[in-house]
Amino acid sequence: MWLELSQNLKNRDYQWKFKLAICSPIFVILVALDWISKAIVVAKMEQDGSPITIIKNFLDFKFIINMGSAGGANADKLALTITLATISAIVLIIAFIFLTDRKVLIGITIILSGAIGNLVARAWAPPNLMGQYGGVVDFISVASWLQLPWAKNAIFNLADIWVNIGVIWFIIAIIIEGTKQLKVYMKAKKNSQSEKETGV
Repeated sequence: MWLELSQNLKNRDYQWKFKLAICSPIFVILVALDWISKAIVVAKMEQDGSPITIIKNFLDFKFIINMGSAGGANADKLALTITLATISAIVLIIAFIFLTDRKVLIGITIILSGAIGNLVARAWAPPNLMGQYGGVVDFISVASWLQLPWAKNAIFNLADIWVNIGVIWFIIAIIIEGTKQLKVYMKAKKNSQSEKETGV
């Protein structure tokens, strides 16, 4: 059993060319955009200062240090937040290595960009107003009607947006691939039934 598994893993097409040529640039660009935006906010804005209106009644920039996860969850449990973020990143990396469907890989790459972007950025983010380190720079605030039901009044960053886009992409990719596999299965079943009926 183990020998067969080892052989399958050895002979597996890991799509390394696609991962290096397509996924890696996507990852680097998205992480770079996230970090650059955070660095500009830290340099140009005052923490917990007055918001800057970008589009009236639609989009504001307000610089805060979020000690928790997305939407400020677990803000009082920094160690738990970082641990969960690290575990999630490791799981995503493992999935990225072993999965081979290109649509799914792009989705995972986008999610991983957000996860790594936020996780590593905690190391260089300034302390919050209480002097605590380990938080993440958040600055995007959208109108209340655009807020998710479970994250009302949340302030987020580009990395959070990457994660949400990646999850949506991943779900769509899974649905498309699942539909294809179902069609193949139904066609094979239909052909098998026809052969039985004709006695072939």
